Amino acid sequence: MLGIAYAHLIGASRQSIDYTNAAEAYLKFKIISSLDFTVDVQYEKDHTRSNKDNPQAWIFGGRLNVEF
Repeated sequence: MLGIAYAHLIGASRQSIDYTNAAEAYLKFKIISSLDFTVDVQYEKDHTRSNKDNPQAWIFGGRLNVEF
């Protein structure tokens, strides 16, 4: 199973962040009927009101799910 998502988040009126763009993709592998493994990657970029420092990040993760 493959999942893809995108979000555009608007910052609060009195904060330094104007808006954030976030994207995510994951891939789920079924190992056996009660066990699966998911890998995930996310990218986020903030846009500040001053436009001087726009932090960004790549986030990687993995998850093991067991049903019983």
